Amino acid sequence: MEKEGLSSKELLHFIQMNRSAGGCIRARRLPVLKYVRSIMKTFYIIFLTAVLACFSVSTAAPAADVNGLWTKTTSPDPNNITIFYNHESDVKAIGYSEIQGQKIVWYAEGEIEGKRLQLFYHHSQDALPPGWKSEGIMNLVISDDGKVISGTATSKSGSWSGKIEFKRIQLVTPSGD
Repeated sequence: MEKEGLSSKELLHFIQMNRSAGGCIRARRLPVLKYVRSIMKTFYIIFLTAVLACFSVSTAAPAADVNGLWTKTTSPDPNNITIFYNHESDVKAIGYSEIQGQKIVWYAEGEIEGKRLQLFYHHSQDALPPGWKSEGIMNLVISDDGKVISGTATSKSGSWSGKIEFKRIQLVTPSGD
């Protein structure tokens, strides 16, 4: 005997009439339980779908490739050279230039995420021009074509900040003519 569309009074009477000896409702006689089970299955399926969707979507953008030789266009030395190396999100750089006969050597370490780099730089003490700060941070962005890295460099103390730009160097190999 199945009933559908019960009012609350009829449902209460139906429950009282269909209790087993232990006080439990016999589920095969209560159509409401079928409805509740159907709703629970639907929510369970929606929940599992949402969880699987979260695991299948990757939010991290792949890091751009900055490996190679670069020149700092904001340096007064047109022959300066910087070598960038990145593996996954780790980036390292080492730079060399000469300004008024003084050798300047620096290195940096940091991370790359998508097209953004953050590098902590350090100049060698024996190759630090007067007035320069030995440590700081570079916040840089790689151009869409991957040929320019630009942004700002700021000293660790915050007393100095300036624009900085690197351009990728294309090596020319001599022909065997």
